[in-house]
Amino acid sequence: MPVKKVILHVSKYYYPYLGGIETLVKSIAEGMTEYRHVVVCFASNGENSNDIVNGITVHRVKVNFSIKSQDIAFGYHRVLKKLIAEYKPQYVHVHCPNPYVYPIVLNAINPDTKLILHWHSDILSKGIIYKLIKPFEKAILNRADRIIATSQNYIHPSSPIYPHREKTSVVPNGMITADFDLKVGDEERIEAIKAQYGHKKLILFIGRHIPYKGIDWLIDIEKKVKSDCHFIIAGQGPLTQHQSASPLQADSALTNCVAMPMLRIFSPSLPIPRQRLLALHWLKPCTAVVLLLSSILKVLASIGFPLKTKQDWKYH
Repeated sequence: MPVKKVILHVSKYYYPYLGGIETLVKSIAEGMTEYRHVVVCFASNGENSNDIVNGITVHRVKVNFSIKSQDIAFGYHRVLKKLIAEYKPQYVHVHCPNPYVYPIVLNAINPDTKLILHWHSDILSKGIIYKLIKPFEKAILNRADRIIATSQNYIHPSSPIYPHREKTSVVPNGMITADFDLKVGDEERIEAIKAQYGHKKLILFIGRHIPYKGIDWLIDIEKKVKSDCHFIIAGQGPLTQHQSASPLQADSALTNCVAMPMLRIFSPSLPIPRQRLLALHWLKPCTAVVLLLSSILKVLASIGFPLKTKQDWKYH
């Protein structure tokens, strides 16, 4: 039996941590069975660990602290060097953005190992920290043998990958259609949630509660909507507790829920793919804030909200 080639994935986190990138990494690792997959990531629980998740070897590195949503792990370089020496991967697949690991990967990777960058998003903040990061970002882009962009929109003159467009392929994120099939009891749970909101129009946002998803915009916009509907924000993340501490009333009927007259933030037992069956409209979380605004505007227009000017939206 031939020995499988090894792909070493460098991801921010990995399942059971839930997030868009983490879901994609899991799908690749479990789906491309002709390769052996090994994952190195930050430990979301704060401790070093090695485990097997559905047949995938996962090495999690203890985080010492975080800066602007970027985890810092002093032991990362040592762990990565050890994994490269042990598994001798033919490919290192870095899921971006994750700028802390860029110089570490550049130092640890073997010259004959193919480097793949999976470009899930540009780094949105362009402040002082980005100026420090940019040289390492440029260096890893130069070293990359192939870049995979999840959207054609990233191959744009404003994006760091634009100068490398000749070695960039666009592979949109997919989904596992079976996850959307109704399971036993789902119809009853969906009907119960709809009944809880009086069978009114539901506008659903699903995503991690982190700053660049634009949830604060949605909360602000909700106050301006006069239609008889409910906004539902599903998911959780660092901002969940922050939002729970805001002047919203708790709704004990739902898990981790806070509420205001037309807004619900909750994490129901219904799995995320089938949560979408609750909604008349679905707001897709998007790291490109202009696309998010466009999505919000289209949905609000469809429910009769009077759209005016940028200034009315406090959009700058």
